[in-house]
Amino acid sequence: MNVSSSESPTLFQKESPPKKWGKKILWLLILGFSVFLFIKCLFFYGKRMLYDSFTPDLAWILDSGAYILKQHQLPRHDIYSWTLSTKSWVLYQWLFEASTAFLYKIFGEQGILRTFIVFVPCLYVLFPLCGGLPRKIPTLLVLIPTTLVLLVLTVNISLRPMIVTAFFLALQYVFVHRYRLEKLSFKSLLLLSIGMYILWGNMHMGVILGLFSLLIMAVGDFMEHRKIYVFTPVVPEIEGHPQRFQRYGILLGSCFLASLVNPYGFGIYQYLTALSSKQYLNNIIIELQSPNFHWDCYQYFMGLLVIFILLMPMVKKVFSAEGFLHLLILTMCMLFVQRFVVWTCLFYAFILPKALYHWWFSLKEKSYILKYTVQGFETFRPFVLLSFVTIGFAFLFLPQYFQKVNYGNCQALMNGIDTYEHLKLPTDKLFNSGNIGSCMLVHYPHQKVFLDTRFDFYGAKYMSQTLNTLMIGSGWEQVLKQWKINTIMVEANTPLAQMLYATDQYKILYRDDSVIILRKNPP
Repeated sequence: MNVSSSESPTLFQKESPPKKWGKKILWLLILGFSVFLFIKCLFFYGKRMLYDSFTPDLAWILDSGAYILKQHQLPRHDIYSWTLSTKSWVLYQWLFEASTAFLYKIFGEQGILRTFIVFVPCLYVLFPLCGGLPRKIPTLLVLIPTTLVLLVLTVNISLRPMIVTAFFLALQYVFVHRYRLEKLSFKSLLLLSIGMYILWGNMHMGVILGLFSLLIMAVGDFMEHRKIYVFTPVVPEIEGHPQRFQRYGILLGSCFLASLVNPYGFGIYQYLTALSSKQYLNNIIIELQSPNFHWDCYQYFMGLLVIFILLMPMVKKVFSAEGFLHLLILTMCMLFVQRFVVWTCLFYAFILPKALYHWWFSLKEKSYILKYTVQGFETFRPFVLLSFVTIGFAFLFLPQYFQKVNYGNCQALMNGIDTYEHLKLPTDKLFNSGNIGSCMLVHYPHQKVFLDTRFDFYGAKYMSQTLNTLMIGSGWEQVLKQWKINTIMVEANTPLAQMLYATDQYKILYRDDSVIILRKNPP
């Protein structure tokens, strides 16, 4: 049975489970296993995020936001390094930093991290389950892809501006679909989008991804209208709207202009273009490289990819054109640059449930187990919603019953950093690695560093010299002489630490399994 997307088939009729005991037991086992798997995945996500929601970037995000709130202006020059303090700093995500710092003042560090950990499943699971999709879809068909998505996200999701782009992408997707279903007027869509892009353009450069997603929707609508590849229309043609595609042009143009309402204007796009051409960033930032499928999170992504591939033979019947294009293009982007995983998974969470619904509707009469499992799981819908609300509420407002959110990669470095605060001298010229530099700002925002994790700010030459020094590469001694370095704090396993540890030129002030601090002996 082929189901056109333009039809609105009944979700399902409540029917009794199979009468035979063998079939009924099998049905109950599958149902029980599905519930168990969902709960286990939810706890797996929570456990991982207690460690992964904090990254070294959060320290300078909070501190720069606090600077903006206090000074009521953007910093014109760098405020963290003692080496490049006169260099201009483009703070293109200033509104996110100021907003995060404001929330930090109200709720504290643990409060904002816990709120973020709860917000992610609300966006990627609860939102598609409770109104983010064009029609009501059986709970199990929503939870299968969204739960996998939740597991994949732990590889890269953290309290950084990328979550803003995920949020606005989800809103835009819902707004445009409501317009296509005539549940939202074009005027309302335009006003909502303009307001959203003004905020977006000041919070994250992912605003360009929003424009690209909007373009995909326009192309998808055009393909369905022209019956290119015979995609089944998601909705019937809207009568009386012959200028439908011209409106996409108006929407795209208006959103682009709205994104320019920021302190740098068109400069954010120029900066993004220049940034994407800097090859050295790919060598030092893991999330700009291809994903490593030996990691368990990317193996979970393979589950999403398998579902997508299995549905491809029915692509014209189960996918809309824009849905198929979103998944295809963003999956390809993610396979080259793993940073896209956060946004690729968002569209898997919103598009795969619809595709699974159309596939299930066409097969449910042929498979009693499939039919009754999907229908039977609907009994657990209140349980799923109650679980989200209860666990989320307890995690936010009863933190004493849960483990504290720790400092992630900074956790092991904090003992050394705290020790240096008591050992530092006014004459210190400190050399440090990027992670240590950012982690220092967690407790000591006024400490000047040699390097932090703003790798795009420091530039190719500076980064190359720093990495060569850490790795005992060409010219490493010259770099130390150039900046008159007399104190070094780096990870204990770096070649530089091992080299200096074996010489008598430096005195060891502190050492543990993670950090070593050395000060140069007087001549």
